[in-house]
This record gives sequence, C-alpha cells and structure tokens, in this order.
Amino acid sequence: MTDVMDRVTTHQQFIGGAWVDSASGKTLDVENPANGHVIAKVAASDPEDVDRAARAAAKAFETWQKTTPAERMGMLLKLADAIEANADELTRLEAAHAGKPLNIAAIDMPVVADNLRFFAGAARNVEGKAANEYVADRMSIIRRDPVGVVASIAPWNYPLMMAGWKIGPALAAGNTVVLKPSARTPLTAIKLAELAADIFPAGVLNVITGTGDAIGPALVAHPLVGMISLTGDTDTGKKIAKLAADRVKRLHLELGGKAPVIIFDDADLDLAAETLRFASYWNSGQDCTAATRVITGPGVYDELIGKLADQVKDMKWGDPTTGEELEMGSLISPSQADRVAGFVDRAVEHKAEVVIGGHRGPQGAAYYEPTVVAGPDQKSEIGQRRPVRARGLGLDPRHRQGDAGRQGPPVRDRLGQRPLHAGLRDAPRRLQGVGLRQGPVDVRDRRLHGRQARDAAGLTRRTRANRRPPRVAAGGRRRRTWQRGSAR
Repeated sequence: MTDVMDRVTTHQQFIGGAWVDSASGKTLDVENPANGHVIAKVAASDPEDVDRAARAAAKAFETWQKTTPAERMGMLLKLADAIEANADELTRLEAAHAGKPLNIAAIDMPVVADNLRFFAGAARNVEGKAANEYVADRMSIIRRDPVGVVASIAPWNYPLMMAGWKIGPALAAGNTVVLKPSARTPLTAIKLAELAADIFPAGVLNVITGTGDAIGPALVAHPLVGMISLTGDTDTGKKIAKLAADRVKRLHLELGGKAPVIIFDDADLDLAAETLRFASYWNSGQDCTAATRVITGPGVYDELIGKLADQVKDMKWGDPTTGEELEMGSLISPSQADRVAGFVDRAVEHKAEVVIGGHRGPQGAAYYEPTVVAGPDQKSEIGQRRPVRARGLGLDPRHRQGDAGRQGPPVRDRLGQRPLHAGLRDAPRRLQGVGLRQGPVDVRDRRLHGRQARDAAGLTRRTRANRRPPRVAAGGRRRRTWQRGSAR
C-alpha cells in the first residue's frame, strides 16, 4: 500500500460542518482484514453524537429545503468532480479497510461519480402531477416535497459506492443526511465528508462512525429523523422496521438475498462458466446479487461442473497488500471466514460434494478459498441462505425445466436471477415455465428489449453482472426489500 495507510491516524466525526470527537472521547480501531493490522482509529459515536448530528441536520434542513434544484444539482456535480479528482486516494482507503485488491476497489470510483451526476440531473426532473378542479374553485395537485432528515446506514461490502447511492437521491430531493458507514469500513465515508465540507452548507451532510449496536437504535428512533435507508442483512432490517413502525417512519430497506442462476440444457457452457466466475466471486462473493445458487438441466450438469471447476481453479486470489492484480482479496473479517467455513462444513455433513476449494486460505484468518459445492440439499441452509455474503457457490441439478421453480422449498429472500440458454429472446417464456417469481432478472443478451424484457419478471436487467444503473430499481421478493431503490 502507499503512505496513505502507513500511519495510524485518528479521525473525527463530521457534524454540523465541524470535525468533532465522540461525546465519550472513545475511539474504534479500523483493521485491514487482509493482514489484521490496525490502519486507523475513528470516533466511537454514541447516542449523544446521534442527537448532535440529527439536530445539525434538522437545522440545516430549514434552509436546504428551500434551495432550487439547480443549486442542489450544481453541488452534487462538484462532489462528483471531487471524487474523480481524489479517486486514487479513495481507492487506497477502500482497498485497505475492506481487504480488496486495488484493481477491484478502483472500479467503484467512477461508478460513485456517475451515480452522483445522475442524481444531480434527476434533481431537476422531479415528477409532479396536476388534476382538474374536482371541487368548484379548488385545484388539486400532487407535489413532491423532501422528507427532512434521512438516516443513511451503509454496508461494508461496497462502502463508498453505497454511501454515494444513498446520499445522492436524498440530497438531490432537498433532504439532509446523517450517514453512518459500517464501523468496519468508515474511512471512505470520512473522506467523502471532507470533500463535501467545501461544497455543501454546514449540517447538510453529517457522518458518524459508531457501531450499529451502539448507535443504530438511537439513530432510527430519533424524533428528528424522518426516514431511514439501510443496506444490510435481513435480521438488521427487521429490527429497524420494528423501531420505525412504532414511530411511523419511512423506510428504504435493501436486505440480503439468494440469487439463483438457471442454466438450461442448450446453454453455451463455456460462457456460463465464465459468467459464473465473475457473477459468483466478484468482490470475494460479498455482493447482495452474487450468483450463489446454480440450478442446471440434467443434460449439462456434469459438464458444467467440470468447466466451472476449471474457471475457479484459474482464479487469481490472495493477499491484496502485495499490490498484485487479483480477482479476490480477503473476506471482510475472520468471523466472516468462520461463517463461510461453517456453511460449507455443514453442507458436506449433509452429503453435498465440495468440487473445488472448501478450505481456509493460508494467507490469514480472513481468507477462504473460492469454493464450488455440488448437490446440496435444497432444504439446507446453504441452499436457502447466503453465508452473510461469501465466496461459496452451490450447484443443483433439476430433471425438468419446470423443476427449477417448483421442486424444493422456496428461498426466503430472493434478489435477482440470471437465466442462461441459447435463445435468450424467449427468456420471458422460459422464466414463466420454471415458475420462479423474482426481483431483478439479469439477461445476457442485449437484443432482449421492450415487451419481452418487461414480461420476464417485473424488472429485467441487461447490464453487466452486479452493476445496476441508478435509474433501474433494486427490488426483490419475499423479505428482500421494503421499498425499491432507484432515482424515483
């Protein structure tokens, strides 16, 4: 790494336009999971800090809500420019606190800037509707107004990208924000606040850095917070939903999912295996739309396993602090690697086969080999749940096309599916045939469009795996989302 991370620096919170210590004066260590080294210290925010941030945001909202869309657009564009200008430093910070290879972390920076530019433009295109005089001498209109203070809780898998995705639409609409990054990955959010400090009025964007247990309930329940946006696991989302329900607050919850890939007998298996190499293991498999469950036709099952094993065997992964270009670095923490190991071990106990991988990595406590598990029981946890974001992939043979959706218990939390077969123009018919009801559907053929795409399943993505343009909603089935996330 560079000298940016060669020294341990203590970072303050950003509240009301000022850098301040936590009320208690306590700090938290930030570790690089790739080597276990402490790379920084941040303020250990507590409920008193939450109150300070919420009050600062509420005060700023009094004037910020009166700014014009053009003014808000201009500031968001400046922030996007600042992110681009500081992309190298942001990449190094992101790689260090998340255990990512530099070449992987670098890909997120232009995405963050592009998202902010999109929302900057959306600020000047807010929808409103007018109606006739339903009552004599009275005009009925629908007007969109900002909510007020938005509490944005960002995850650790894409720290800066998800922070940008949250603050962009909130600020564009005239809201003020209290951003709480994951306590594991707060450094790019702190740098984001530093860049924003010279652009936005004091209190419009605030960043606090405590743990979820320490400040989550206080942030969600604070009377000045009008909306909560969370990207995180389903159990956390349920707790937040319960707290918010008592106070009738608005919610945006993007929670964990189990995304299947359906491979038909006429699929290009070389392309399928290559696609799964990316879609399943990108970001060390720590992605809410990672393809962690593969359902195949019986005619291609054995051949696909062989091709996929060859792809996974060829993957370049290891310690990202070496500076090499890698496809995968470490997991986010040793406890995450423990969890992945437990899922794989219990799958084997229930007669699943580890085709490749299945062991802890030699590089350190937060490493686990890229793994393929074949034939897991669909009632098992590895068939139903993701190991909190992990690098394991399960394959399941189904004997008839319709079995993909009708055999075995339904997955509790669905986000996204990817059908792979030769004639992708008939993807809608095939998806209906397998009986799956999903959220986003990622179809590998740009020729699919219009009504065919719409019919596929509510939302069809024709984008690169794990990348979604900001105008396209992020939704899911069952317990996956509370509201769909998009420019709307």
